[in-house]
Amino acid sequence: MSDPTMIENLPVFAFEAVFQHHPLGMWVVELNSLEIVQANQAAVKAYGYAPEEWTALTLMDLCIIEENQLREAFSRHASFAGGKEYVFVRKDQSALIVDLSWQVFQEGKVLLTAREVVREGSQLLSPLERMTELSRMIRAEHGLEAIQTLTQEVQQRMGEALQAAQVGIWEWDQISGQVLWDEQTAFLMGMALEEFDGRIESFNLRVHPDDLEGVGQAILQAREQQNPFEKSFRVKAPEGQHRWVMSRGRFDYTPEGVAYRMTGVILDISARIQAETALRESEKRLRELMDAQKRFIADAAHELRTPLTAIQGNLDIFLRYPNIPEDEKMDILTEVQREASRLGRLVNDMLQLARGDAGAALREEEVQLDQVMTEMWKDISRVVPFHHLILTEVEPVQVVGDHDRLKQLVLILLENALKYTPEGGTVTGSLKRKGHHVELRIADTGYGISEEDLPRVFERFYRADRSRQRGEDPGGTGLGLPIAKWIVEGHKGKIWLESELGAGTVAVVQLPLEESRFS
Repeated sequence: MSDPTMIENLPVFAFEAVFQHHPLGMWVVELNSLEIVQANQAAVKAYGYAPEEWTALTLMDLCIIEENQLREAFSRHASFAGGKEYVFVRKDQSALIVDLSWQVFQEGKVLLTAREVVREGSQLLSPLERMTELSRMIRAEHGLEAIQTLTQEVQQRMGEALQAAQVGIWEWDQISGQVLWDEQTAFLMGMALEEFDGRIESFNLRVHPDDLEGVGQAILQAREQQNPFEKSFRVKAPEGQHRWVMSRGRFDYTPEGVAYRMTGVILDISARIQAETALRESEKRLRELMDAQKRFIADAAHELRTPLTAIQGNLDIFLRYPNIPEDEKMDILTEVQREASRLGRLVNDMLQLARGDAGAALREEEVQLDQVMTEMWKDISRVVPFHHLILTEVEPVQVVGDHDRLKQLVLILLENALKYTPEGGTVTGSLKRKGHHVELRIADTGYGISEEDLPRVFERFYRADRSRQRGEDPGGTGLGLPIAKWIVEGHKGKIWLESELGAGTVAVVQLPLEESRFS
């Protein structure tokens, strides 16, 4: 901040321009009578007196201090750059605290500049009745007692307001390096007030290591640019976690522009950060759901169009050419039946996923998972004569879950393994306890999945290279694994595939053994 007391050295026309447009309240005062000769625009705006009213006032009409004390201050310091606070009164008798600087110049005149310390509307000051009484006491030569009383009230109310707002205050001496905290600041920094030794290093130890450099850079930038300081960062809480705080402050400078003190406040913003984080996550999740919905609609339209087109095309041929040979008619009807079956499976799978997206609840019942797996293995073995189906180890395991959905899960994984395994290949299954989980594994000796395709196998309608599918119509809809994932996650479990191109695939499911709680 530039030194306002230096403008008296300007030429008259320049002085008037700088004086009137200076952002701080300024007055020219007669040194002997303390009569106000002139006030600038900032003073007119801040103190409520019209421009023509100022010449009828003295400085004592504004400043709550004994006249002889003010004269003595002027006589001791012909030039004073600020650092001492005075109580000033506006026209409406409201009060504020200012940091007053002055310069004696121009044949016994004084140029004064007031920087407001406590903002208008603050609850830290006395009410009108108390300020009026203090003014009366001062003018009755009880000024010292009144100022002390006012100072005590201001300090008390400031402390009460800051405590109610859970705001801590601090001060950092730039010369000695000592830091002063109040009790609230110590609490927010995660320590007791008596534990703080006043060293800036103690502050640094409380700041999260990842944020410390940013805090230092913000302080340095504020000091070099003479701007207010503001920074959010994390501090270590006593319980071992971290809380988010925001600190704001400003530097005080000598007339030479050297920072000698920094004062500020600190407040807890953990709740705000948590809310902002939750909002960002919610927005991200919403965008993902919207993107997934768009993809689902586009993919569903394509998948539904394919069998419908085949059905419509074959029926058109059947009706347009009634005299075609019987064997060709039979081929057409067989194709229509196959596409209709495919369409039915697709619609059923889509409805099931839609119910899952809508939050359809899963049943909770005791399920003997080993029996479910054994039964499904026997049922599939009867209708798949060209593969080797082997159960290696199936431990007796009981879980809490939805019996029908778990049965569907085993069927999806088993059919998926058979679909991508050529005739003569082997599909192996196992069920074992592992800690607090049960692990179900179904491995095949099929074509495997490329590294590029593996991360996307649980996406809806996504299929790996169709050339690796066994047969002309493997019966898949591209929704089997997404349904399996929904079932597993509904049971608070995990599912993933382990695969290598040309070396087969292993589907792994882990389900908790403790009681499930469905969302």
